[in-house]
Amino acid sequence: MRPPVVDRWSNVQTACSGGGRECRWIETGARAVIGAVFGPTREGETSYATRLLHHLGPEMLVLWDRGFDGNDFLAAVHATGAQILGRIRQRQRRRPPVLRPLADSSYLSVIGGVPVRIIEARVRGICTDGTAQRYEWNEFMAAVIAMLEELRGLAPLTAEGAAARFSAQEWTPGGKPRDGVETSWDTDGVGGWIQTFSGGAVSVSFAVWIRDVDESGYFDDVEAVYEQGEQALAGFLPEIEESPLAGHLVEAEQTAADKDEFIKVKKWTLDGRILTAGVIQQDADLPVMVVVALEESTPA
Repeated sequence: MRPPVVDRWSNVQTACSGGGRECRWIETGARAVIGAVFGPTREGETSYATRLLHHLGPEMLVLWDRGFDGNDFLAAVHATGAQILGRIRQRQRRRPPVLRPLADSSYLSVIGGVPVRIIEARVRGICTDGTAQRYEWNEFMAAVIAMLEELRGLAPLTAEGAAARFSAQEWTPGGKPRDGVETSWDTDGVGGWIQTFSGGAVSVSFAVWIRDVDESGYFDDVEAVYEQGEQALAGFLPEIEESPLAGHLVEAEQTAADKDEFIKVKKWTLDGRILTAGVIQQDADLPVMVVVALEESTPA
């Protein structure tokens, strides 16, 4: 493959403040603003970015993060003639075909009808104390924190309202509607689901770490898996407690039911609602998970 000839590099950036969203095409290096659009946060990032495609052309190399890798948006950018370099969602959630393996372990594939070359990589960093930092933890929690901020603005917290916020943030629906409301969502390896309990209480939960059972159908060393889950939870908690939610969190006391349900758990109140983060296994032949859940404790 011949490398593309480009003389302008640009990247797409978004920011939210004051209840609004801004999307900009920025020229890399010079930091000149090629184009910008503003609007309410109920529209997603790619919706705004699509309005700026007329600024692109064959002389450009466009850089973006994995939040912009939707098939339709990829095809639309490709149609401008611009070259693209960006991250895509994890392969276990998205399975592009391997059309031709290359000598450097990358491979040719196709996404949304666009021919692409894919390089798989896992980024790890070593902290000053010698411990490894898994950057995907921060990325997982960034998506969860963003949704929690969206849900915090819902009054009351309803299944319909939560589903609308998932859709606006461009999570992928899982095709599990209940009473006309989609209850299962996914983005970047994070699963989300909406539950409505008897009496009207609504809970929105996120699975941010999962360890499936061994080939035996159970865990050969379940205590070791519990320990892994607790370590994962310990890595996630600072992401919650140091997030923009921090000023609204008040640590809550654990109940006997919490201790029965969770292997390890921490609770807060968030503007009168219950926010829980914990390690859970619902049965011996089911996965061990780290979940984050926001619950409206009163009927809508």
